[in-house]
Amino acid sequence: MSFVGVSVPVTDGEKRQNRASTEVTVNGTTHAIGYKALVRTNDELPLLGGADDDKATFGLLTNKDGSAFTMPDGSPWVCTNGSGPDHTSLLNTDNGLFAVTQLECSLGGAYITKLEQDDATGELSAVSTRPVDFSEVYGTYVNCDGITTPWGTHLGSEEYEPPMAIFNPDAADGAWFDDPDWHDSHMDSIARYNGLDNTAENAAYFGYYFGWTPEIKVTSADGDHEVMKHYSMGRFAHELAYVMPDNKTVYLSDDGT
Repeated sequence: MSFVGVSVPVTDGEKRQNRASTEVTVNGTTHAIGYKALVRTNDELPLLGGADDDKATFGLLTNKDGSAFTMPDGSPWVCTNGSGPDHTSLLNTDNGLFAVTQLECSLGGAYITKLEQDDATGELSAVSTRPVDFSEVYGTYVNCDGITTPWGTHLGSEEYEPPMAIFNPDAADGAWFDDPDWHDSHMDSIARYNGLDNTAENAAYFGYYFGWTPEIKVTSADGDHEVMKHYSMGRFAHELAYVMPDNKTVYLSDDGT
């Protein structure tokens, strides 16, 4: 296998482009390839598993009950700040082909997108999408890097564990717990997700539920799913949990200071 090279980006315009090789040669046969966006934040797609007219906004953060998570001005919060969609796993399951995309915002989340693949060209297209339900684990946040596991699930991350050992809204790190512009405060977002008042005191009850390694398994053609957090893998600033081919050894990386 060999690829046509990609030049080093020099200009500001080139540095802002999604740049990819235009051809790949596999076993002597050359194929045209390139970069294609499957779905972007704020794109509206049919709701996976919903009624015919139901729609979903890709990247919209949701509350525990599945409703839209809103900004202080009442507008829906779509995860376009921070890193936005930070990792996508492609899952080829018995129920179909899916992409699981996790969102790196101070209230996190993920979307399951059903894909179709052209039999002749292999090209993928997004058909429908739905938000992942994290309510059983009290929500998620700052979902950074991830991996498609050898057993066909999405293994993600929760970066920057809340520093509960120094819980003090008046300390130098007080923005973790209390912030007038609350959508930038991790703990305030967690409190609101769980239906609590926007106070650091209420959010503190949930602080230790974050900073873990979440896993998402798609269980049906409609994108039904299971979510679990692997507490035995430790609570810290998880960047990536990388599963080795033996299916039991995992390298854990920390993106904290």
